[in-house]
Amino acid sequence: MNRLFIRKGKILGLLLCSTLYVSSQVNFVFNAALGRDMRGLSAVQVINTGREPFTGNLDIEVRDQMSNILVVKIYISSVQLLPGSNTIPAGKFSSAVVYYAPGKEGNFLRQTGMMPEGELEYCFKYTVTSKNNLNEVFDNCFMGTNMLSTPLELILPDNGDELCQKRPQFTWHPSLPLIPGTDYTLKLVKKQAGQTQAEALLINLPIILQTHIKGQVFPFPAAVADLQEGSTYVWQVTADNKGSRNSSEVWEFTVQCEKPTSNEKSFRELKETDDGGYLTTGPVLRFALYNSFTAGKLKYEISNLSNPDKLIKYLPEAQLQNGNNNITIDLKKVPGMEDDNEYLLKVFMPDGRKLSVRFKYTEDEE
Repeated sequence: MNRLFIRKGKILGLLLCSTLYVSSQVNFVFNAALGRDMRGLSAVQVINTGREPFTGNLDIEVRDQMSNILVVKIYISSVQLLPGSNTIPAGKFSSAVVYYAPGKEGNFLRQTGMMPEGELEYCFKYTVTSKNNLNEVFDNCFMGTNMLSTPLELILPDNGDELCQKRPQFTWHPSLPLIPGTDYTLKLVKKQAGQTQAEALLINLPIILQTHIKGQVFPFPAAVADLQEGSTYVWQVTADNKGSRNSSEVWEFTVQCEKPTSNEKSFRELKETDDGGYLTTGPVLRFALYNSFTAGKLKYEISNLSNPDKLIKYLPEAQLQNGNNNITIDLKKVPGMEDDNEYLLKVFMPDGRKLSVRFKYTEDEE
């Protein structure tokens, strides 16, 4: 009888040890500070402390604790866990099934990719689907306070600056709240005539492409040649923290030590966006643009901002060449132009872009 009792006790002890061993085979490690956006959820580490690989499904839920609203639920199927620390493959995360809350919290996340502000609970659940430990469930939740961050802002060189510095220093203001361990990448390219800032940054070879910057000040690298006087450059800074990326606006500056003394008439470069200013012109309108398509007739229109009911017709013809264009329009030949009135010039490019500039017409010679 005693032997039987001892034998049963040994079996029960082994079962208990086995249960404790299995329940501790999968652990989650997650920094809630990274959970301010959807991409940050993929930074969770799933640790398999066992000796055998698992296959299973991973569920991620984010809940607003104050309102008890489920903000988002993510379902990722067939996630393999090898022994040791595992991360979610990027392809798995991007192809996951996502359910957003029907209210304002879910709509905000769907439209911006950012979690709503407040006390959030991040829950991770892994359900085993492989034969060993079938339907075994491992889960863990983490609490965090999410504050909507301020944008990453460039400081110097200022946007539109003309500076006599061929080796300028770059400074920016970090996004707040500041996340520890954030690295910055700075990219600087030369802008060609007719290019937008975004086109230059995307297409042109970088003059500076520096990664893993720890602070918010970056001196001009000693190994890089001086910038060229008279050239315009665009730059951008990107913050990176374990896969969570945040980019600044794109700014431009021009290296200009001496002002041009040429008596030649200047041509205003047209842009797609209205910068709020306007061009004061005499009886001749001069503007510049870049055409990457074939040559042809320039399509444009002029509208009277001071008197919108008065239509401007019978505009002089102008030709559009491939490449850089300096175009002159003799406004004295346009019927209905009125002295000291404001007008809007719109140019319709072959690639679908619409370029514009506001100008003030005067009859006085320049």
